[in-house]
Amino acid sequence: CIRQVMIRTNRKGEALIILTFYEIEEDLLHDFLRQVQEALPQIVSLYFCINKKQNDFIRDLPMYLFSGQPQLEENLRHVNFKIGPKSFFQTNTGQAENLYDVIVDFADLQGTENVYDLYTGLGSIALYIAKNARQVVGIEEVQEAIDDAAVNAALNGIENCVFYAGDVKN
Repeated sequence: CIRQVMIRTNRKGEALIILTFYEIEEDLLHDFLRQVQEALPQIVSLYFCINKKQNDFIRDLPMYLFSGQPQLEENLRHVNFKIGPKSFFQTNTGQAENLYDVIVDFADLQGTENVYDLYTGLGSIALYIAKNARQVVGIEEVQEAIDDAAVNAALNGIENCVFYAGDVKN
């Protein structure tokens, strides 16, 4: 039985979906996932995971890509992103752009500052403000999100951002 469904969409209406199951019967699982993929053509990434724990936290579990591409693509104004299943990304991209513009305005960066983006996720804020700072350091506990942040920095040719996996309190 399905325990949890997570859906992330982009502006094009494409979706990355993660279905979490408590346990699986492999033949039934694959048949079910094929039916989901056929019924919802907007799915560009269909993942599943198995969670037998007593909670709904899945970032510590392996994700299995059933079909499609490994990441969903999105952009925030001048920055393009590839979003993996374990990376946090703002759910309302239009409002995220507005919020990030406010951050840039309030920070009034002059291009000489070192900025720390704590709990950076896949580096959306770090990469968005990088053109206004000397260097941006992003720190995030989820290694897969840091991997996505590095991919996104390279994708955008942003060289003044560095990302570290680790607990911010340390």
